[in-house]
Amino acid sequence: MTSTVLDNIKIVHLDGAVTRQEVLAQLADTAVSLGWAKRGLAEAVLAREETYPTGLQTSSLGIAIPHADPIWSVVPSMIVGILGTPVRFEDMGGSGEHIQVSLVFLVAVMSPEGHIDFLRALTSVFKDGGDLEKVRQADDGADVAEILRGVQSRAM
Repeated sequence: MTSTVLDNIKIVHLDGAVTRQEVLAQLADTAVSLGWAKRGLAEAVLAREETYPTGLQTSSLGIAIPHADPIWSVVPSMIVGILGTPVRFEDMGGSGEHIQVSLVFLVAVMSPEGHIDFLRALTSVFKDGGDLEKVRQADDGADVAEILRGVQSRAM
């Protein structure tokens, strides 16, 4: 059976991180320690974030969807960072604006196409502030997977 991102989700509560660099490094280090990504992921994510920012203001809260090239992935996975205090990320639209982010989805996929497909599916969650709040309140990765599966089934 092929593993999907929804099979490998870990929630990390970050109460002390004050910069996007700290947030991204901690989330990437979690993925590496779980065996879901290769060493060097943190640097790759940070470098990509400088060139292609990932902050997004939704109707209910600021989120970020950082990632690196698939070469850093070992298994499809997602580390969900729930921030105790919002952290400033640059807007993904390239406007130079900053977003106060409370929820970070560090996504690792095995192919560029897989990343695009997963992002399309994930955007359904962003349309409903209630779903994002459910993710913020989730206890574990299984809860997040259930929320995302529910959103996917409603979208079909």
